[in-house]
Amino acid sequence: MTADHLFYQQFSLLTDEQKAAVLLVIQTFLGKKQSNKPTAPIPKKRSGYGSLKGKVWMSTDFDAPLEEMKDYME
Repeated sequence: MTADHLFYQQFSLLTDEQKAAVLLVIQTFLGKKQSNKPTAPIPKKRSGYGSLKGKVWMSTDFDAPLEEMKDYME
């Protein structure tokens, strides 16, 4: 029994989903992977100074003394 015959015999026992997975592995192994998914460009992430502009805010009374700390600040 040749390897081709043995492969075909085992392959025919698989479900359609399993056959698709095996074919994907074979195509990947041979370097011929073809994706059915459309490839959209990946948007560039903005980084660096100003990348969070408008997303971070600070309370107007941030530097105001806390009521709980009055005893320690006298």
